[in-house]
Formats: sequence, C-alpha cells, structure tokens
Amino acid sequence: MKNFKFLNNDSNVWSKVYIKNGYLWHTKQIDSLKLQQIKSILYKKKDINIKLCNKILFNLNCHFGLIIKYNNIIVAATDVARTYPLFFSEESGSVLISPQAKIIAQSKRFEINKKQLLAYQMSGYTSGSETLWRNISGLLAGQFLLIDKKLSINSYYNTLSKNNINKKSFNVEKKLEENIFDMLKRIILKANNRNIVIPLSSGLDSRLIASGLKYLNYKNVKCFSYGLKNNYEARVAKNIAKKLEYKWDFVEISQKNVKNFYDSEFYKDYFSNGIDGCATPGIQDIYTIYKLKKKNYFSDSDIIINGNSGDYITGGHLPAEAKIWRKESNINNAFKTINKSHLNKHYSLWKQLRNNKNDKIITELLSKQIKSYPTGSTKNIDPFILYELLEFHNRQTKFVVNLQRIYDFYNIDWLLPLWDKEVIDFWKNIPIEDKINQSLYKNVLYKLNLSGVWSKEFVSQQNISPFWIKQLRLIFKSMHIFSDTSNWYNFEKKYLYYWMDIICAYSMLSYKEIIKNNFDARNSIAWHTLLSEKKLFNKNWQNKINDK
Repeated sequence: MKNFKFLNNDSNVWSKVYIKNGYLWHTKQIDSLKLQQIKSILYKKKDINIKLCNKILFNLNCHFGLIIKYNNIIVAATDVARTYPLFFSEESGSVLISPQAKIIAQSKRFEINKKQLLAYQMSGYTSGSETLWRNISGLLAGQFLLIDKKLSINSYYNTLSKNNINKKSFNVEKKLEENIFDMLKRIILKANNRNIVIPLSSGLDSRLIASGLKYLNYKNVKCFSYGLKNNYEARVAKNIAKKLEYKWDFVEISQKNVKNFYDSEFYKDYFSNGIDGCATPGIQDIYTIYKLKKKNYFSDSDIIINGNSGDYITGGHLPAEAKIWRKESNINNAFKTINKSHLNKHYSLWKQLRNNKNDKIITELLSKQIKSYPTGSTKNIDPFILYELLEFHNRQTKFVVNLQRIYDFYNIDWLLPLWDKEVIDFWKNIPIEDKINQSLYKNVLYKLNLSGVWSKEFVSQQNISPFWIKQLRLIFKSMHIFSDTSNWYNFEKKYLYYWMDIICAYSMLSYKEIIKNNFDARNSIAWHTLLSEKKLFNKNWQNKINDK
C-alpha cells in the first residue's frame, strides 16, 4: 500500500472509527447501523476489490463521504450527488485525501492549473474531476478511489441517462406520484420524529416537502423565509405555512445589517474555510441561519431540508432550444449541439472573459469531460442528456452542493431528499418532452395538490423590492425608452441589481466598488468568485478589488 494520509478540515463533519485491521472515516449520515453493515461485509473478506466496493457503496441509502483503510487497502467514496466532496493527490509513492483540495495544496507546493482557473473565473467552479491545482483531483458523483498496489478511479453508480422508457407500458405520471411518496416516507423514516426545518420559498420544491409532510401527518415541522422586507417569495411562503398550520419565521435582510455581518470575523471565517479549491462558497442563507441561531431557533436534534435541486433534476434548467435538438449517432456531434448553449448559460460570469480564445479553452475542457463518460457504445445520443450531465457534474454537484456547507458550519444536520438515489434514478430516464419547462413535474404536483397549497391563491407574480428602488427603476427605465433594450439591461444590472437582490448578496462589496469596476458582472456570484480567487492566491484576474 502507498503511504496514505487523510487531511481533515476543522469541521466536525468527519468521524474516525477503528475497526479490525483498519479504520473508517465517515460523515454524519452514515449512522451506527450502516457502519455495522459495512463492518460485517468487510470482516467476511480479507481483501477489498472493485466488486466488494460496489456492493458496499451502492447499498448505502444516504448522502455520505467514506474512507476505508482495511488490510493495507484504501477506499474513498462520495455519494451519488457528491454531497460530501473528496479530493486526492498521488505523488512520490504517497496519497493525500481531503474534503478540500485547498488543504492538499497547502501541504506542499502545487502548480496552478491555469485552464481550470479560467473555468473557475468564468463559471464559479472547475470542470470535471480537476481542481485549481495540477495533480490534485476530485471524485465525481458516484465514484470511488481504490488503492491497492496502484490507484484506480471507479464508478459504482452511472449517472448517464438511458432514456429508454416505453411510455406505452409505463404510466409516467403514476410512477412519479409513487416516487414522490416514497421520497417523503424516507424523509419521515430518517427524521424519526425529530424537528424538520424547511427554508420555504414560493417555488415548487420546498413546497413539495412541506405539503407532503403535512399530507402524511408528520407533526414536527417548522418553516422560515428570508430576504428583503415584503419580498414576493416570503409573502407566498407565509401563506403556504399558514395553510399548512406550520410555525413560520421571517428573517429580514437589509443592506445595513447584512453588510455588518459580511464585515464580521465570523463571516470571514466561514467564507475563507468554505473555499475548497473547486467551487465558490455558497452564501444563500448564511446570514439567516446566523440570526436564527442567535434566537435559539434550532435545537440540537433539528434537521434542515431544502429543495435543492429539484428545479434542475426535473428539467427546469434545460434551454428552450433543447426540444428541437436532434439525436446524434456521434458523441462529438452531440457535444457540438449543446456547447454554445452551455457556454452562454454557465460560463458567462464576466462578459470580458467571453472571447474566442477563452471559449476554445473551456470547450476543450468540457469535451474532455464528455469523452470520459461511458457513452462510447450508446447509439442515438440525445444532446440534452450531455447538457444535463455537464451541469450535474459541474455546477450542481460543486457550486450548489457547497450550499450544504453552511449547515455543516453551524453544526446542523440536513437531508437533501430531491437528490436521493431513487429520485435521480427516476428522473435520469425521463424523456425530454416531459422535462422541458418541468411539464411532468408541474402536472403531477398540481394534480396531487398536496394539503391544498397548489392552487392559484398561492401563486404570486415576481415583483421588485424595496419600494423606493422600484420607483427609481421606473424613472431610469423611462429614460431608456428610446435606446436599445440591451443598454437598459446593462444599466439595470450595473447600477440597480445591488439594491434589488433579495438576499443582498452583492453587499460583500460596497456599492461604490461595484459601480466603479470597469468589468461587466453577470450576477453576485461573479463577485464572490472574484473574492474567493483573491483569498486563495492573494490576487485575482482583475487584481483591483480590495479583499474584504
């Protein structure tokens, strides 16, 4: 066996358990029963091979990170949604494994991967298994690392869609109903009468969880919402919670109070520790949880359940043109079909970075990633499947999953039921006509109307908060009435988004810093990515923003 070391971070997410002939490092959701099952399987064997790993990992019905050292063999694995990332490096006969690529990079000098740094600057995350440093890689969803005489990367779960449902013999709406209720029952089983806390919005996914638990008569549920005062998301959420008879709390976010929070050492500690060297840290409800913790809102046994990432998995992220994409017999042609659309959606954080040279570099990275998938023998490849795979293995299981690190930072347990293996299994085989605009998902949810919160009275049109910026926006918009639409859009994004963002995510910087910057940011994530790059390397590609 090669020399091996696990470089843990300062969180209490990982625990070490000694076993006969070795030990396990595991995350919270692998409970004592699951640990005992793993031990029982191991003790029957002298050695660990790929077949045994597949058996252990495929049957772990939870979100997990797992490292096994047994009889001089090492296994490291992450779940089917990569909710607990693992990174590794193999050099000079030794192997380092860590929950953060950054920690491995700090252990010795690693060369920066300039192409992946560009991908990070343009999207907020790296592409595929590579990180911001050469010779440091990460496991993708459903993968495991096996070290015996040599190191190998294997998949115990194939995220590639087969898309082979015979709709004549498969009642897809009925099957989705069954899948939804099975998911809700798993939540109840895992919660085991503990308090479930739901960050409730006006969207479909958190509402499904809240209304489904009510329908199945689970009692211990409470909800919270957050954002600017009188924002439309919170108004709808309040009405939903009232109908469901759930306790509902609202955390108001304003420029002043969140700015003070972002300037605090507490927040700086979170942001700095949350940079893993693969994806920008998420900040969605970091301030909200802070305020609720101050009020003793959470008990030690509470579980947070959010709706991530139901909108992605049910088709909500597919572009409109996907419905006219034709099947291809050649994977290169299928990739060409999706490439431009994927670049426009995911690699446009900064307008100035979108040029032919950079687009070519990103295209090469994505093409390399696509060719690593087991699609070689697949006939009639649906381009939309490749589109979803790239988003799943990059944005979703890196940037979106990083939002769960907020709960880990506060030592709050969580579940992510819309990324259960059974849910992924169902949706990865649904044809595109049922996924565009989330048509199947919406049809079934509104038809079920769980607990009566899916009617028109619980729909609200998106509006702009606060009131003063709404009025000011109308004045400025009238001044652009004779100019090109793009001019108005660019003006609004540059000068008004700062005040319109529901969670005040721009406030890590001052308004003056935002409007004086000569580069065109797409959204607040662009600024967070810029700041995280500065935190990692003491400079960023602009090298003009003062580190907060």
